[in-house]
Amino acid sequence: MKRLLFALALMLLCLGAHAESSSREARLEAFREFLREFRQSEKIPSLSVAVVKDGEVVLLESIGFQDHDGEEPTTGETTYLV
Repeated sequence: MKRLLFALALMLLCLGAHAESSSREARLEAFREFLREFRQSEKIPSLSVAVVKDGEVVLLESIGFQDHDGEEPTTGETTYLV
């Protein structure tokens, strides 16, 4: 869990420091791709993320599966045991 939080914080810092010429959507898509790859490499069944900038939700994403068989996709309503 600490690795996930560290990786997310690092990516958020990179998003903020990215060149102004890049569009927000391109940066968010790069972040989505990072999340998908990170989830698979760390063998995380599912994750949800929200990114808020200046009080505006700019990304709300659920990735992976909420069941052990990998048949039911994760949604915004998925609950997690911590």
